Order: sequence, then C-alpha cells, then structure tokens
Amino acid sequence: MTILDELDAGHAHFDPSSEHILFDDVPPLFPDEPLPGGWAQIETVQQFVRWAGRLGKSGASDIKMNSSTPVSVRVDGQYYPVTRHIPTPLELSLLLDAVTQDRSSSSVARGGQPVDFSFEVQKSHNDRRSGKWRLRGNATGVKAGLESGVSLTFRFIPEVIPELESLNVNALLVPSLFPDHGLVSIAGVMGSGKTTSLAAMVQRYRQTYRRALVTIEDPIEFDFENIPGAMGTIEQLEVPRMVKSFELGIESATRKAADALLVGETRNRATMESMVHAAEIGIAVYHTIHASSVAAIPGRIIHQFNEIEAPGIAVSFLSEAQVMIQQRLYPRVGGGRIALREWLVLDEAHRQRLVDTPIHQIYGVLDTMVRKDGRTLVEDAVIAHREGWIDDAVLHRIEAEKSR
Repeated sequence: MTILDELDAGHAHFDPSSEHILFDDVPPLFPDEPLPGGWAQIETVQQFVRWAGRLGKSGASDIKMNSSTPVSVRVDGQYYPVTRHIPTPLELSLLLDAVTQDRSSSSVARGGQPVDFSFEVQKSHNDRRSGKWRLRGNATGVKAGLESGVSLTFRFIPEVIPELESLNVNALLVPSLFPDHGLVSIAGVMGSGKTTSLAAMVQRYRQTYRRALVTIEDPIEFDFENIPGAMGTIEQLEVPRMVKSFELGIESATRKAADALLVGETRNRATMESMVHAAEIGIAVYHTIHASSVAAIPGRIIHQFNEIEAPGIAVSFLSEAQVMIQQRLYPRVGGGRIALREWLVLDEAHRQRLVDTPIHQIYGVLDTMVRKDGRTLVEDAVIAHREGWIDDAVLHRIEAEKSR
C-alpha cells in the first residue's frame, strides 16, 4: 500500500504548503511499518519520527511504544494507534539500547530504574540542511505478557522557543515573572506544557537582563545559548551527564554567583531543600512541580518532610515564594491546544500570612488568596471563551471540575 492509499484510508491529505499530513478524524496508519523485528532498527524509528512530526497542523507531540498495544502517537492531546502490529519486548529492548547508545539501558529499565534520554532525527534523511527533530525520551520496565519488557515514550521538543504572549501568558502576570530573588513555581500535571512555559521565561530573561543564569535539566531540551538578542551568561547542566544530581547542580550554581537558576523538575526532598536554600541566599529560582492547583503547591513541598522538619521547610518555602502558577492544556477552537492558568503573585503581606498559618490550613488560605488577589482557572477559561479560543463544552468542563 502506498502512502497515498494510507492517507485515503485515514481520511487524510497532504498540506502542500507545509507538508503536514492533515486528517479529518483519526490519523492514517504508518505507511512504512516494518516487518517483525524491524522496530529494533534505529533507522525505522527515525523514519517513524519524520512521519509523526508532520501529523496534524502542528505534528504529534508524543510517541508511545510498548509490547501490549500498537505504536501510538498523541496529536492535539489525543492518543491514536497508528500501526497494525505490536512491537515485541526484544525489539523495544534493543531499540532502547540503540537510542541511548548504552547496551545496559534496557536492563536498567527492566530492573526498576527509569531511563531518561534525548534523541535527534534529521528531518530529511538525505538532506542535512533540513534541520532536526529533537525529542526527549523516558523508558521504564513494563509487563509484557508473561515476561518483562520496556515501555518507551518520546516527546517532541519545539524547534523554536515560543514567546510568552504566544503561550497565552497574561500581560498582567509577565512583569512579575522576573524577581530579583525568590521562587517562581510552575505546577501542572504531566504534559501540561510546564517546560515550554519555563523555556519562554528563560528566553525573555536572557533578552532582558545582563545576568548569570544556570539551568539544571534532565535531559537538556532547549538551546538557551543561541537565543536571539541574548544578554548575560548562561550555563546549561545536564543530570547526570554533567553533574551527578539536581542538588549538586544547585550547590554548584550558588558558588558560581548565579543570579537566576532553573531547576528542570522538583522531584525529591533533597532537590527541594537545595532549591529553597538557593532562593534564601538571593537567587531567583524557577522550578516545575506536579500539582493540581496553586493551593496544592506548598503541600507538594512540605509533605516530603517529616513532622519535625515540615514546619521549617514550610516557613522557608513560603517566605521566598514570589509567583505560583498552575496550568493545563485544553482543546482550542480550530485545532491544537491552549494553556489556561491560575496564578497568584505574592507580596509581603501574603507571605507573612502564609508563614503564620498552621500547615494543615495553608491550602485553604492560599486558595482564598488566589480567588481574591490572583486569577482562578475558571476566570482564565471565561476570558478564553469570550475570545473564542475555547468552546462551550470546554468551559463547562472546567467549571464542573472546579465546582467538585
């Protein structure tokens, strides 16, 4: 079957102006699906990435591969199977070892340790000037029938760092995103665009201030060195290739006289403690965290510590909090997705009240502050609906979620 047959079968067509593969309902099947054993070849995955990167108006955002379902892609927030057959556990193990260039990676993943990696694919296999698709990947062990296998997820990294305004960041919020010191927290579930928003902030920071900025990432996703009009200095550190851990990277940044620090993800108590300490000594610290609302952000930090330690870390975190943001992605009218946010810019009165609040009451007090002095997710959704960016169904869904 030719690619034109596949496009017809999936009600899809080429957009000649952009070479994207557009479709009416579901994407077509991958036209070059390999024979059994073929997914172990890195060239097959490179070809698949070139195809997936052209699906829809903006390309697939994620690729999922495991030994229980066909290979799937996520387009505009929805996953679709795009192969007829399911890769075998052996194929995916060999593939993981190939993309990481480490023969032990699959054994590490099957042994219970997640494997993070980066992956680059030339857009045209016969034209080096065509540019590259850049992806970040994660692999874990997974049940595969009666044996163990690996599950691979690839996420496309945007080629160009977007401007804050293009990400629907409210103009009232932008000036507060660049404090001289303290914590800027960006929360959201996995795949909510936190990293992209953070990258846009770093880009604006570099274009505005002649200061020293250090990033600690796992893996490095965006190139912050070659931002147009950049000023100041930048050092990008990758864990564990350039520095063994996030906390060691943060400690190093404090000794490098950094003005600002980006912590790719706040994963454990050691990272959290080091990050808060950096803010206390006068560094502006940007970090992401998994939390479902602004009010839930402090709890995600505090609850990593025992009853004796919790009051101290609560005071330290809340004393340095400058901006708290929580964001989610929703279907946009006309295709694609849009980020909606709730947020609070904290002043000294906010911080002092939170510091004086018992730990078990912080959530409620902070939620009230967001409603009174910040922007709730529902308020942001109402504005997006008024502008025609989201439809009635999305607005009603958000209102129902928040009412619960």
